[in-house]
Amino acid sequence: MSFLENSSYGLNNVWRYALTIILTWFVGSLIGSCLGIVLVPLFGLSLTVGTGYLLNIFIVFAIQLLLLFLSIRFIHKRDFFSIINMSKSNNSFLKRVRWILILKGMLLWILFLLILTLANFIIIPNEIYINPNWIMILSSIPILVIGLIIQTSFEEFFFRGYFNQGLNLLFKNKIFVILVGSLVFAIPHLSNGGVDTFLSFEILIETFLMGVIFTIFALLYEGLEFSIGIHFVNNLYVFIIGPTEGTFSTVPTILMNISNSLLSLLIPTIFMLLFIAILFIYKRKKISNILLN
Repeated sequence: MSFLENSSYGLNNVWRYALTIILTWFVGSLIGSCLGIVLVPLFGLSLTVGTGYLLNIFIVFAIQLLLLFLSIRFIHKRDFFSIINMSKSNNSFLKRVRWILILKGMLLWILFLLILTLANFIIIPNEIYINPNWIMILSSIPILVIGLIIQTSFEEFFFRGYFNQGLNLLFKNKIFVILVGSLVFAIPHLSNGGVDTFLSFEILIETFLMGVIFTIFALLYEGLEFSIGIHFVNNLYVFIIGPTEGTFSTVPTILMNISNSLLSLLIPTIFMLLFIAILFIYKRKKISNILLN
């Protein structure tokens, strides 16, 4: 039995999936946004720029995570860990999480991002510069770390765990799960491009490729820990090192992009395609067995 087949536990009628998605994604967004409007100004922060903007988003994800947990437990009558890994319910929380896989995922993606950053400075040296006020950005790190733990965990639980298990329950095809699940993950990120149509399309492609990477690792390791490690480091890098783009352009980062040229937008996509190609070559036998079984 594979990680995706954990969906066979509990009650899994279509209406339960529909209700959980509506409660978690839409109702959670509404409640979280309303709470953000009330809570963020109490910290003397703006809802539309910088740390306040991010805090508002993190509040939404916290509510969505809570509603997902309650939905799995009481609508699906399932152990919440069934959307995370294959661990046994008689173990404690600390033992059920494979912390070493989270660490390995983080280290792998730190290496990838270091190479990507170096490539940016080599390929487009005139388009990237260091923010002269970069030292002020460090004060937002505690909020970012806490918020991104919530945000990345929720997205992995919801998309790579809950949603992908539901797709597998219906279609029994892992290639379909990888492609469709990654596309569904990418679509909500379209709005991150703001009014820039090309940037929105580029973000769609990038997040689709990230979804593919996350899903492959979830299948390779029969759980979400490795993907959570990658996802957390990736988002922490985006909001600290940067540069941020689109609707997040008001969030200050250490690196700034002065042009957003076509090449600067394509470099991350090219590197992710190379990463996927190398992953398929390096793990070709195991990936083939997973996809064909």
